[in-house]
Amino acid sequence: MADFHKAARPASRRFPGLRRARRALFGLGAGIGLTLAPADPAAAVERALLIGVTDYAAGSGITNLEGPRNDVSALWRLLRGRGVEPGAITVLAQNLPAGAEYPTPAGAPTRAEILRQMDELAKSAKRGDTVIVYYSGHGTVQPDTDPAGESEPEPGGFDQVLLPADAGAFDAATKTVRNGIIDDEFGAAIEKIRAKGALVWAIVDACHSGSVTRAGNPDEVSRGVSPEALGIPEPSAERASATRGMPAERAGMVPPKPRPDGSGFGALVGFYAVDSWSLAIERPFSGYDAPMIGASGKEKMGVFTYFLHRAMTRDTAASFRDLAQEIIRDMSAGTVARAPVPVFDGDLDADIPGAKAISGPRRYLGLARDNAEIQIPAGSLHGFVVGSVVEVLDGDGPDAQVIGSVEITAATPTTSTASWRLKQPPPKRPWIRLLASGVSFTYRVALPPAADMAEADRTRIAALVGDALKSGTPDAIAVETVAAGASDSDLTLRVDHGRIWLVRTGENFVRDPKAFGSALSVGLDDPKAAEWLRDSVWRLARASNLVRLAGTSASVGNASDVSVELVVQRETDPNLADRAACPKGAGLTRAAQPRVLVDAEPVTVGHCDIAGVRVTNNSAVNVAVAAFYVDARGGVSLVDPRSRERGCVWIVPAQTADPKPKNMRLSVWDASADAPSTTGAENIVVVVTDLTDQVAPPQLCHLVQQAPQPAAMQVATRGGGVSPLRHLLDMAGAATGTTRGGAPVVDEEAVETTRMSLFSLNVTPRR
Repeated sequence: MADFHKAARPASRRFPGLRRARRALFGLGAGIGLTLAPADPAAAVERALLIGVTDYAAGSGITNLEGPRNDVSALWRLLRGRGVEPGAITVLAQNLPAGAEYPTPAGAPTRAEILRQMDELAKSAKRGDTVIVYYSGHGTVQPDTDPAGESEPEPGGFDQVLLPADAGAFDAATKTVRNGIIDDEFGAAIEKIRAKGALVWAIVDACHSGSVTRAGNPDEVSRGVSPEALGIPEPSAERASATRGMPAERAGMVPPKPRPDGSGFGALVGFYAVDSWSLAIERPFSGYDAPMIGASGKEKMGVFTYFLHRAMTRDTAASFRDLAQEIIRDMSAGTVARAPVPVFDGDLDADIPGAKAISGPRRYLGLARDNAEIQIPAGSLHGFVVGSVVEVLDGDGPDAQVIGSVEITAATPTTSTASWRLKQPPPKRPWIRLLASGVSFTYRVALPPAADMAEADRTRIAALVGDALKSGTPDAIAVETVAAGASDSDLTLRVDHGRIWLVRTGENFVRDPKAFGSALSVGLDDPKAAEWLRDSVWRLARASNLVRLAGTSASVGNASDVSVELVVQRETDPNLADRAACPKGAGLTRAAQPRVLVDAEPVTVGHCDIAGVRVTNNSAVNVAVAAFYVDARGGVSLVDPRSRERGCVWIVPAQTADPKPKNMRLSVWDASADAPSTTGAENIVVVVTDLTDQVAPPQLCHLVQQAPQPAAMQVATRGGGVSPLRHLLDMAGAATGTTRGGAPVVDEEAVETTRMSLFSLNVTPRR
């Protein structure tokens, strides 16, 4: 596997954007440092403030949420299980059930109580402590309240605002949301805690954009309130103009600024569900970490909190960077939920206090039943999902012998079952360790909700969908239709204005073809509607499966002799000779500052930025490298189009590095069509294959495919020619039946030396 773990570098080098970061949420002012104060292990304490806001005042213009109750309850149980003292965890939430599985709130999550509890943390924190500040609820934006006091302007002239339970409409007299907590206030409260020498881990699962659109899945809820709903005005023309050119990326909502050495301030780590303009969502996770609050089968959590909780439960991450990478890979490889790319920043190389981070796969003591199956006290939370391969051992010591390997056939979040198919009977108490986590390649399509369709149209639409997605034909694909609103769907079908629309799970239902994020659609009366629907779903499934495969492969041990790095460069970098080649689009402006980022964490990029792949090969053999860009609409294109002449790979000789990254320009606008291209969560997948004397370079051009197009519309994509996934996904069980042509990737020996890397990008038109 590619080595994502780079040598530690000063934060100002790893995150150059931190030095110039706009004061996004929790801006802390100039001069704050990343120095992690030495801890006294005997005295260090882990403390937490868990804030979950669900119920808002009637008439406030803010809709209630359901998920924050489950978010804070799950994290409370998790921290208790990790040994955090009950008295060190403060919960602010509403209407939690009584009982041992739920915390007793210290109060309601009002503005005054949130700030009071943060002040109490600052009073009690001491050098070496770890303080977790977690917020789950609504957010919004408002015009910057103090532009004159800014060392650097905020993008668009907006402050970002958390909405406590007593938040209300915008007050024109005070020029702020009533009882809202703006970024400066939250930042000042965190600064007081860090001043005591404590490490602060800020986690926010909320929206910080001003645009809330119709959800693709009717059971999904955005955790953001549009400024219009609260009567919030637009910033002044002068203020907006002053910030229009700000960089598209942000280092985080709690940007850690440099402090003089020896200041004694603790470190800051930020985990955020979304960037400053995307939508955080909550959706059903029925039965997850039971008990859960909500209607049966509709119990909701924040999607980001779900993945955070899942990664922390495995306890395999030693550093915050490890944990961030696990979250990203889970989000890419799983089918449980999708969401915008999260953001991680701060001192990510700091160790997670209290983490066991067991080296190598953890062993679990199972129980054999009737010589037919093994019950394992670990489930999907720990990577034991259906299809995972586990080893059975005769003990837990260093001399334990492997009896054989079996597959997981059933899994819950905390338990799983493996079917025993070996000749010898299993030990009564076998030891189990995960050999390779499974990945589901079934693409799940949620049927249109009944509310979308008139009674007279339901039979016709059901027949159309059934005809398009039926199996058993020569072109069969692994597609499964599930009920409307199903939490494990990858794609949601919607019906509106005589058309059927394809909305990727976790995205919004945008119908304007001239708007960013517009959904694909076809007319219900189009004679080729079934053919279009089938082809579009197929392409989306193949692209999704490639990302899943990369995410799963990347999570199973990395080889330190080959490293793959993502390089992102701003369009305004003066070293870019072809800057003028960038196509302009309506409302798109260029970034004000150049940036080069070399890290595996997800990064926000924008119009005309450059993304590239750089490979260093310290091994004893040559390697073949292929890099594919997978866009939000299912297009799979080459990062380096010149590699097409060589089978879509390039060679990196042993003991060398790429002389320069293989680059591609990211354009979110098709100038010829005067329409947007793709934006949102997109990925770069890198395949590395060792080339021994017996292995020829693989031919991987069959992985390239054009994205599905809206019927009777023309929208640009970054994709190339039309060609499906073939042998690579066949080997991983990605498809059933046959696929449309394509050549084998490599022979079986080469497959054993092929590994994949995955990088996540949040592509946005906002500048």
